[in-house]
Amino acid sequence: MMVDSSNFPAALVDRKNDSIGEANESVMMESPRRSWRMAFVDLQILSLLHSQRLTGYSIRKNLNSRFGILISFGTLYPRLKFLEKIQVLRSVVANRSSATSSVVTYELTEKGMDDLKNGLVSYQSSLKKMEQILELQMR
Repeated sequence: MMVDSSNFPAALVDRKNDSIGEANESVMMESPRRSWRMAFVDLQILSLLHSQRLTGYSIRKNLNSRFGILISFGTLYPRLKFLEKIQVLRSVVANRSSATSSVVTYELTEKGMDDLKNGLVSYQSSLKKMEQILELQMR
């Protein structure tokens, strides 16, 4: 069944790429549209950053504990880089102390907050449509 993604923000949908593991930045940069599965993971990432800055490690850990999504660092960091490139989040580099290395955290931008809100509305609408389809098929 194909999800109607016509209402999704353009940066959140691409029908060329159908797998999280197969995300390819060069393909995504050619077209700002991605698969709905990637959009869902992106929305989950943005929702985690809604109220606080997080490191990539913390994002990965929260995706697993809160949403049951196990994502590799090799997939996560290119996603974060892409999301930063389309300006829905920004990275912030801070030094922990003079004796340790710096740490990179991620935070939502104003555009990211808008895309998160719009994406969630679109997903809710799509879920309602899917429920209607299932109800019709059950009759």
